[in-house]
Formats: sequence, C-alpha cells, structure tokens
Amino acid sequence: VVFFAFLMVAFLLTGVDYSALGSSGAVGDINGETVEARTYPTIVQQQTEAAQRQSATPLSLEDLQAVRDRVWEQMIQQRVLDAEYERYGIEATDEEVVELLRTSPPQQLATAPEFQTEGQFDLAKYQRWLTSPGSGPYVEALGAEMREQVLRSKLLTLVTSDVYLSDAALWQQYRDRNEKVRVHLTAIL
Repeated sequence: VVFFAFLMVAFLLTGVDYSALGSSGAVGDINGETVEARTYPTIVQQQTEAAQRQSATPLSLEDLQAVRDRVWEQMIQQRVLDAEYERYGIEATDEEVVELLRTSPPQQLATAPEFQTEGQFDLAKYQRWLTSPGSGPYVEALGAEMREQVLRSKLLTLVTSDVYLSDAALWQQYRDRNEKVRVHLTAIL
C-alpha cells in the first residue's frame, strides 16, 4: 500500500506533459523525458495483439482504448521507477537475478504441467530446464523480469524502512499526545 501511494505521489510530481502529443517525433513527455512516436505505437501494437489472442471476439473500441491507456500508464510507471532507482543508486546484480531465477520461478512456470511431479512443482525439473540449450531466449526474458523484481523489492525496502518507528520515537510520540501540564498563575502585586 505504501509503495503504491509512493508511486501515485511520484506520478503527480512528475507532471506528465500531454502538450507534446501533437509535436513531431513524440507522443508525450514523462518526467521530462520525451516518448518517441515510434516506441509507443509499437508497444501498443504488441499489447493489442496479445489481448486479441486471449479474446474469443474482436476487440472493441473500448478495449483498444484500454490497451492504449494501460501501455501509457505502464510507461509512466516504468519511467518513475527508473528515476527512483537512479536517485537512490539501486542496482540489481547478475548474481541476485540468477539466484532469484533459480529459486523463485514465476507463477506461470510454477504451475506449468512440464514442471510438475505428482501434482506438485518440481524445482529440480525447473532448474534443469533453465540450463537446457532450448530455454535460452525465454530465460533472457525471465531474467529481465527478475531484474525488475529485484529492483522493485530493493526500492520497496528502502521506501518502507522509515515507516517503522523505534521504541524511543513511539514513546516520545505517546508523551507528546498524552502528557498534560497544569499551569496555575498567581498575580503578585
């Protein structure tokens, strides 16, 4: 919850500039960075094709607009996150990515039938697949996902680490709210 609140505040502070929509070569401006006209439509096209493959019926105009909106929101979120990673100096090492990839498969793979043994996920089968020659392109894409997961986890830890107050701070806060002082003034003439 804190993480998403942080993202919303960051989004509001970045000031997405829609005035660039009509300019040549750009579809918008996110956090001071121009989004190239060829980048956005390419991603929209890919997402539209993916949505169409999952749908039994042709996509409606509302569906197409929802895809465009989702792509734009994802681009905003990614730019904001990238800026925060840079601001805090957050990086994901190859070792961290490989370890996460080896020990924590994505949900779609953990439930895949080829990695099941007697109805349970088999980590050994998954790890053998990771090192097999045919898995290369897919493992690269998974690695990119895992790298982003490591970065987000580090950012979340960093952002929420200040949320918890020490015992001394909690005690002081309690005292500030609950201590009452009675003052009696006497006039001396």
